[in-house]
Amino acid sequence: MKLQFSVKQLVRDLEDLKGEMYSFAQLSKLSGVDQRYISSWVQGDADYIRFQHVEKFLDYLHREGVDVSKGCTLTVTNEPEPPKSAN
Repeated sequence: MKLQFSVKQLVRDLEDLKGEMYSFAQLSKLSGVDQRYISSWVQGDADYIRFQHVEKFLDYLHREGVDVSKGCTLTVTNEPEPPKSAN
């Protein structure tokens, strides 16, 4: 089973709201979160998540006017098959 965490939609919402594109370096400087984390969250390939960093990034987005309650996604892939019944 694999989990995938993404904030891609939130970054898109920020860009739509502000009318400009942001690099990972810009988002890092503005939010105070390392750009490697932001990059992995946007691309959906994070293998390690520290909630304190996610909270800091979401706080930044919220201050900028982004509705953070609707944009983070956690996706489960390769779900195991449900157990077969004994009947």
